[in-house]
Amino acid sequence: GTGLAGLENHPVVHVARSDAEAFAAWRGARLPSEWEWEAACRGGLHGAAYAWGDEFSPNGELLANIWTGSFPWYFARDGEPGTCAVDRYPPNGYGLLGMIGNVWEWTSSAYQGRGCCGPATSRQPQLTALRGGSYLCAAEYCQRYRPAARIGVEAGATTAHIGFRCARDDG
Repeated sequence: GTGLAGLENHPVVHVARSDAEAFAAWRGARLPSEWEWEAACRGGLHGAAYAWGDEFSPNGELLANIWTGSFPWYFARDGEPGTCAVDRYPPNGYGLLGMIGNVWEWTSSAYQGRGCCGPATSRQPQLTALRGGSYLCAAEYCQRYRPAARIGVEAGATTAHIGFRCARDDG
């Protein structure tokens, strides 16, 4: 009972890291490192709290597809939570769309840092760094819709809020 009609301009989701890497290679590209991703996300705004500046909601305007309301019980906007068209919100200073919110994005970087339950150990699987936050990120819960935010996920994970973008080394 589901289909892709009306989703042509939405991010691709339910993609494992290997699938994202294969698509990128097919396009003559690659996944960005998490540091490349952050520099691209900031769009030239060094040190700003958000991809668009230091104010979360300038002039009361929401600038990313994130959870609004009381997570996970109440969604405060019209419609249902989920992905939106990648061009729904204005581009950043580099002209890139949808860098914050909508879906987490795979990077080529191993996740370095503290896991959710303590320091990493040799018994834990290798995690990949994801960046960007998603439509499930909420102010009172995680605020991971900032350029500096990151999480670690197993490379085989696929969910409705993980996607990717490609990077290319041109000229």
